[in-house]
Amino acid sequence: MLEKKKFRAEYEVVFVLLLVAVLNSTIYAALRLNKDLTSVLFGKEILVTFWQYAFVIGVIVLLLWSKKMKILKYGIYAILALMTFHIFQNLFYLIVTPQIQDKGGAILADAMLIWVANVCVFSMWYWVLDAGGPIARYVESRRQKIDFLFPQEQNTIEGWGGWKPQFGDYVSLSFFTSTGFTPADVLPLSQRVKILMVMEASVSLVIIGMVTSRAINLIGS
Repeated sequence: MLEKKKFRAEYEVVFVLLLVAVLNSTIYAALRLNKDLTSVLFGKEILVTFWQYAFVIGVIVLLLWSKKMKILKYGIYAILALMTFHIFQNLFYLIVTPQIQDKGGAILADAMLIWVANVCVFSMWYWVLDAGGPIARYVESRRQKIDFLFPQEQNTIEGWGGWKPQFGDYVSLSFFTSTGFTPADVLPLSQRVKILMVMEASVSLVIIGMVTSRAINLIGS
């Protein structure tokens, strides 16, 4: 049962990384080339940035296959850092690209996709950092100091003994951080996740307070 959970956690990481890589690459290419998102997704333009992700994901799969777990986590950190950089880069291009400054609908669509990528990437960050990552959380002897305190992990709550957070719990945490600028019922403990939450909330604040308001004004004019 433990091995099955470890296998699921390992390949869940690769699947989500691949999904967000495609999303980030599509947004980046569309903003840089001023093209429709659909045409970019099914065209060669997506290769502008996806080759970077494809290389790192390929290395991660090889490390998984060879069970090089200590090196694996640094590969995951590297691709998440690259994805985080591209989120800020995509948001920058969305704000400064003159070709889309008078297209309210295009701004809204691109801003929403950047926001979704933001939630997904930071969900991954929280998932792979908290208590040493998903695999360490399933093996008590490898469990490290926790970065988040979930309500279910407190012994005072009955019926939740042995509970461990899943990827969906970190998606919920990331969603509330991006929408309400607060982790809701989860308490951040370490400095590193607090810094990540500030970064995520900052991107969301720019999207909601600056980009979206401009798009609505353009649509209404």
